[in-house]
Amino acid sequence: MRSLWLLSCALVGVGLPAKGAVAASWPSWVNLPPVQEWSPGWAVVLAVLGLVALGRALRLRGDLAVGIEYPAELRGRFRVRLGTGRESWLRQPAPPRSDLLKAGVATSREHPWVSRETRFRRLPTGRYAVRVEGMLLDPDTSEVLKDVCETLSVAVRGRRTAQVEFDLHPEDCPLDLEVSWDGRPARDAAVATLTARGLPRAVHDARGGPLRLHLPKGTHTLLVGSGDRVVQQEIQVQTFQPTAVRIDIARSDNVVFKGCPPAVEPYLAGDFQAAAQALERDGQEREAHLLLAELHQEHGRPERAADHFESADELVKAAELHAQVSDFSRAADLYARANEHVRAAEMYRLAGSWLRAGEAYEAILDFESAAHCYREAGEIDKWIDARERRGEAFEAAQIALEHGQATRANRLLQRVLPGDPHFAEACLQLAETFEREGHFDLAAQKLEERLAATGPGAFSPDLYSRRALLLERGGRIERALELLEDLRRREPTYPNIASRIELRHKERSARRLSDLGADRTADLAPTVFLAAQR
Repeated sequence: MRSLWLLSCALVGVGLPAKGAVAASWPSWVNLPPVQEWSPGWAVVLAVLGLVALGRALRLRGDLAVGIEYPAELRGRFRVRLGTGRESWLRQPAPPRSDLLKAGVATSREHPWVSRETRFRRLPTGRYAVRVEGMLLDPDTSEVLKDVCETLSVAVRGRRTAQVEFDLHPEDCPLDLEVSWDGRPARDAAVATLTARGLPRAVHDARGGPLRLHLPKGTHTLLVGSGDRVVQQEIQVQTFQPTAVRIDIARSDNVVFKGCPPAVEPYLAGDFQAAAQALERDGQEREAHLLLAELHQEHGRPERAADHFESADELVKAAELHAQVSDFSRAADLYARANEHVRAAEMYRLAGSWLRAGEAYEAILDFESAAHCYREAGEIDKWIDARERRGEAFEAAQIALEHGQATRANRLLQRVLPGDPHFAEACLQLAETFEREGHFDLAAQKLEERLAATGPGAFSPDLYSRRALLLERGGRIERALELLEDLRRREPTYPNIASRIELRHKERSARRLSDLGADRTADLAPTVFLAAQR
């Protein structure tokens, strides 16, 4: 109130009340000289004081929320402190754990025993340095898993709540590895983890009991060596709490090699050349080739690595390396030897070896892809075989017809069954073939099957007429006449139907007379013979 009153006086300036009026207006606590003794300097002083008081009166305050993020499976204990940046403790390392574990009293700038969040209220506006000191603990054993000392900067504004978040998620998870030999602690064990490229790194001595490793979440491969062997163990890291893993080297099935003590140490150290030489001297050539393959692969020599993988009978790995350098033909051969026919076919196609690609597809009963490859290769017989084996007899027959294999086409057409959507067309094609060859009865039979396949509702006068003609040419006049009469009932205006029926009747009558004359001649023949005898 005093500041505001002085400010009002300063704003009035030299126009202050005069003499008695001024004296009457001053509060009792104001100790000013008599008004008649005032000078212009007094007005300036009062104005400055008023502005300072106004700044203090108008200065606002704000809140600060501090959040601490870390895995839910862990427990945290932290102390949060605020500073303006000039405090000496901001430039000092983290305090001892004993100090952080002590219970303290919360103040306006320091909050002890914080778990995940805390709030500082009514802070003067400005920029603050926020420091979090503490540790992440295993909730089951209270073991300290990570010490924390991090500082962030934040600005606090009036009548607002500023927020700052600390991300304290660990990058690695603790793994306690215990190595044994036939149930007893291994005396000379060493452990190495594999890199993403499959090379050992960071060899650790595991002779002194459980070994604490720090690995990120995910799948990892460990190499454990002891005595005369090295084993490879895949493990899953799924929690930020300590995970216990036990590996018995003598009982493990994942043995990289054994029976060669001189190769253990260089192998774990990544000296594959020395390890391979030791294995080769010991007669373990396959393991030696594998090590050399990994060595050449690491140094960017895929062709040489592929040769060693092939010598070690790792055909798929060798094929993959050949494919990387675009040696598709060699890769395809290796895939085929490994019975990886799908990948072999893909490589043969990339190499332009369509015939080999078709054979690879046929080996896995993919006749559609095989037929495509045989067509590209110009292998007509294999192309037809593939379509036939796929159950496409009609399509195979059309290919055979296009390439002048009529006999094979007929055989394939006869394999088209009534349920096939191409059955009617197959019957027509066979009828034409039989007619050209003079087999009129067979041609008529195929037309009959064609008519039966279309159903009673799909009447075809031309097919009736054609079938009747084939029956006539085959000597089956009666049956042909039945068809023609049926056609006339169904289609009275069909061209020449009446004349054809009349002609067939005449032919039938003539045939009957001819047959009757032949029968009478046969009856008279014995009488004539007897007369001649008499």
